[in-house]
Amino acid sequence: MFAVPSVKNRGEIVKAFRKTKIYNWRFIASLRRGLKHSDYFCD
Repeated sequence: MFAVPSVKNRGEIVKAFRKTKIYNWRFIASLRRGLKHSDYFCD
C-alpha cells in the first residue's frame, strides 16, 4: 500500500537525505533525478 509522504518538496527531501550523512553523492544525485521525473513531488 502506498503511504502519502508528509513532505512533497523535492529540495527538502534531498536536504534531509544529505543531512543524515549516510548516503554518498551518487545516491543523492540519483535521488534528485528520480524525484525530478516524478509528477507527485514538487519543487
